[in-house]
Amino acid sequence: MAYEVWYASFGAFPFDPTGTYPDGVTFRAARGNQFYLDDAPVEGHEVVRKMDVDSLSGAYEFDLAINNLIIRNDYPEGIIDEFTDETGIDTVASTNEVYDAVNLLYSPDTGTDMSLVSEEVAVDWYPFTGALIVLMEEVDSITINTDIKGWVSGDNGSNWTQITLAKAYNLTLAKFVLIGEVTVGTRGQNMAWKVTTHNAKDLDIHSVCLLWR
Repeated sequence: MAYEVWYASFGAFPFDPTGTYPDGVTFRAARGNQFYLDDAPVEGHEVVRKMDVDSLSGAYEFDLAINNLIIRNDYPEGIIDEFTDETGIDTVASTNEVYDAVNLLYSPDTGTDMSLVSEEVAVDWYPFTGALIVLMEEVDSITINTDIKGWVSGDNGSNWTQITLAKAYNLTLAKFVLIGEVTVGTRGQNMAWKVTTHNAKDLDIHSVCLLWR
């Protein structure tokens, strides 16, 4: 089976160019400004890459978290949305979300709890594990898994399984990479993610990545 990895990033490569990947993986740029030249890298093969960016500034730790999941835990497919626009977000299912087109982030409307829901991604098998990576910046003091929660669905939101998130990297005193994985409660062929905020806490969501296997 050939897998695809869809990604966009902040100006830094989300995958280690010298890393190894499962046989048959195809890398494609869903959004963003960079892509791999090698359409079908095989395990042990150095991925050829091309840069089409103005700078390499960005959330390297976020990219590293994705890289570690794919290589170390054999996640063959994923989708990432850097919020360059509202593409990839289900604006009907989402509630109380405010998009900042200047800073490319989502935050809850003042004094409310946000539910930020992705559009579905159709897959050709039934994933049993999902992993979520979230780039979050505190405005208020945030308790992970209490004031912010992550969810994955295998059936386009009919059923959600909560992921226990943990801080993987600190980019600044207030900006964190959160990561977690969980067994999908109801397996299906339409993957989606959801990030919810609680207790009227204010925060910024800069990027979300969902991977599955």
